Amino acid sequence: MAWENYGWAWNVVGVQGSEYVLLMFLANEANSKGLTPLLKIEKIMRRCNLSRRSVFEHIKSLEAKGFVERKRKWAKAPWDANAFQIDLQRFYPKGEYKDAAKLWEEILGTIPADEMKTEDFRILRRVSDVFLQKNARVLHLVTATDVYEEVILQNLSVLKKAAKVVGAPIRRFEVFRKPFLK
Repeated sequence: MAWENYGWAWNVVGVQGSEYVLLMFLANEANSKGLTPLLKIEKIMRRCNLSRRSVFEHIKSLEAKGFVERKRKWAKAPWDANAFQIDLQRFYPKGEYKDAAKLWEEILGTIPADEMKTEDFRILRRVSDVFLQKNARVLHLVTATDVYEEVILQNLSVLKKAAKVVGAPIRRFEVFRKPFLK
């Protein structure tokens, strides 16, 4: 197990509950390049305290989000044992979640100029990545600095009002600092 994998796993956004437990287990088993040894399904079930079906569902979900790739190296049956490659460069889900960048631009475009400071507009336009966690209705903003959190809190009512005008199903805005990579 590579200790760097824990730092990566703690910074991952968009994974919850048992799915996160499985991701932490895979991070624990993986080497510094993110590759796990051949893992039997029974070991994963036992260590994560999950049913066989739950393990399959969570692995498929993690694959769809782009965090894990299953290397099909099995023993007797396709799901007897597999190796996994963890994408240590990915910190947020891929796919439909990434379409939230357009939504973020619409929200910013809806805000009248007199309701927010010009400096705050400039700061919010520099958000590097955005994704919508649909089941929780949370809009995640991935940024380069911590300044964004203060700007979001200062303008929260304006942003929520703009989100309602756009018709976005947003309950909460979350700001995450993009992890520093070597």
